[in-house]
Amino acid sequence: EDLYVNVTFADSAIVDIHVVNGGFINSVSGNWNRNNFFIGEMIVMQANPNTGWKFDGWYENDVLISQGGGGLAYTITKDATLEARFSII
Repeated sequence: EDLYVNVTFADSAIVDIHVVNGGFINSVSGNWNRNNFFIGEMIVMQANPNTGWKFDGWYENDVLISQGGGGLAYTITKDATLEARFSII
């Protein structure tokens, strides 16, 4: 008897995550330390400034998407570049 299997692959996106000077990122949930994600997947990250620096915001493709305390809950919808940006105090 033949066995047939239907396999469906979820859509995925390439998301590059970077720190621009003066800080670091902690993963709160999800696995952000890679760049291939499933569409609809959510990652939560926390950007933290080094001593003498302040957090300026999260940017998606050079557009400011979040300021405040450095936390970001981001749902993958398409290919993107995310940056946590910092400046000297």
